[in-house]
Amino acid sequence: MSDEDLRDTDAGKKKGFFSSLKRSKSKGGRGRKNAKSRSMPQLPQSYAEMKHQMNGNVTKPTDQFNISQPAKGAEEDGAAPLPSPTEAGGLTECPALDVSPGALAGDVARAGKCSFFALEVELKDGKDLAARDKTGTSDPYVKFKSDGKQIYKSKTVQKNLNPQWNEKFCVPIEDITVPLILKVLDFDRVGNDDPMGRAVVDLSGIEIDKPTEMILDLEDPDGGKEKLGQICAIFTVQPKNYEDRQEISKRSASTSKKGQPPKEPGKGQLWDGLVSIILVEGKKMIPMDDSGLSDPYCRFRLGNEKFKTKACKETLNPQWKEQFDLKMFPDSPMMLEVTVWDRDIRKDEFMGRCQIDLSTLEREKSHKIEAALEDNAGIVVMHLSITGLDAPGCESDLNAFTEKPGKRAAITKQFMLKNTPKKIKEIGWLQVQ
Repeated sequence: MSDEDLRDTDAGKKKGFFSSLKRSKSKGGRGRKNAKSRSMPQLPQSYAEMKHQMNGNVTKPTDQFNISQPAKGAEEDGAAPLPSPTEAGGLTECPALDVSPGALAGDVARAGKCSFFALEVELKDGKDLAARDKTGTSDPYVKFKSDGKQIYKSKTVQKNLNPQWNEKFCVPIEDITVPLILKVLDFDRVGNDDPMGRAVVDLSGIEIDKPTEMILDLEDPDGGKEKLGQICAIFTVQPKNYEDRQEISKRSASTSKKGQPPKEPGKGQLWDGLVSIILVEGKKMIPMDDSGLSDPYCRFRLGNEKFKTKACKETLNPQWKEQFDLKMFPDSPMMLEVTVWDRDIRKDEFMGRCQIDLSTLEREKSHKIEAALEDNAGIVVMHLSITGLDAPGCESDLNAFTEKPGKRAAITKQFMLKNTPKKIKEIGWLQVQ
């Protein structure tokens, strides 16, 4: 058979195929749709019909379901829309709905009316806490734990048995029946932190959407009978569904990261004050080496701002003579912490510390301070000034600035273009970051 005969044979086959297709179309006009409806299984058109089929009573719907255009076909034939996967039993959602006022969190969890809970805690204060330092005070902070994991850690309040925290945070809780444990500890720079007691909170017994203030008596987990004081906090439990999880997670991340309190402002944020310090000397330091001397140096801390001085070798009256600045941010504490250490080859030894309350010092003025270290460990001498604050009347307060008449005109005339060669050394530029 030649190539021309083969082409004719193929063309005939194609022609016969299309002819048969046209004949099938001419029968009834809707042959293609009828053919699809015969070949495809019948789909239920309502939830009631599906339930009827699941019970064993299969009924044929009165209208055909157009599988190529389901939504349009359903509207044209007057059929009800298909049930959603949730209605048909394919997925399980737990919307936080139908929660009656006054319901307890445990009852809502057992009824399955929510997916999880949002726990909001306001840690207010402590009262009559136990003393753990030699000075008769403590540096307390609180850890919150749920199901063995730390969910939040408060800030440390220095040398106070009646601390004021006033901190808020929000975390998601999967199992509301797991008790929340509060541990109070005393912060120590050397060694492990000392326990000051703990309290257990039953979250399942808290009323939904109602802030509940609790005064918790601290107890010794080892069964001791020592009075350890009280902690005051407000707890709010809210039922949530899966759609709220992302929002709660963002709030939890912004409040705390891995159970830590929010970080204080750092680089890239505006500061509104500057603490300028000239560290002069130390007096009557305690000996830490076998030679009866020490190698003392100082560490300064103001919020997140830190500075470390040089070490003066083999002396009890070091002469540091260093100048440095610490930035103050809007949320920075007003307590400047100074610690003195002895430089050693293996591990530096702690010598003493003191705190300076900056809120008691006058702004825009230099102060000579002789700060005594705790336990008579020596004296630190420094000059300190606070500048750059927007305190009313200070030099940095722009509202208090008054321009002298004629001063601007005199400066403009002094630096005119024709006078530039005469004032070339007084011309420069200033960059502000």
